[in-house]
Amino acid sequence: MPFDALTTDLTNDALANLGIVPVPATLVEEYKDTVVRRFIEQSGYNRSLVARKFAVWRSVPLHSDVAKLLAHPPTRIPVTGAPKPLIDLAVYVRNRVTDAAFSLEYFDTDPVLMVTYGGQTACLGIWDNGQLVHIAEWHSGPSWFDRFTQRFPRLAALF
Repeated sequence: MPFDALTTDLTNDALANLGIVPVPATLVEEYKDTVVRRFIEQSGYNRSLVARKFAVWRSVPLHSDVAKLLAHPPTRIPVTGAPKPLIDLAVYVRNRVTDAAFSLEYFDTDPVLMVTYGGQTACLGIWDNGQLVHIAEWHSGPSWFDRFTQRFPRLAALF
């Protein structure tokens, strides 16, 4: 497959402690293969783009406000905004694993949200045309204390 991005299962404790089970790497790879095959089947021209490595999976780092970038991707990225459950999950991870890096991978128009932490990369979700295709299992939402500390950070500093 053209350009295989890192899709190692994120096995460190950061996501596990948050009750998150990432989308399995094998499922991500199967999905990516399917997207490329669909693209190739659309026309002979697309087949030549893939063969010449002009049509490849691209990866764009999301450096600033993850929620804003997922809801309204930059115009240079030909993808639709992410569904709200995936945005909520990304914000939840960002708020708790502050040194995690997020990236958006896409081929044609099918985006994959990746998170990297501790040298390992995991998939949080895949969507197409605004609809979820796969999302990481999220066993617990924010606790009342987490919501309180987000809303009142100065009071949280007292705890």
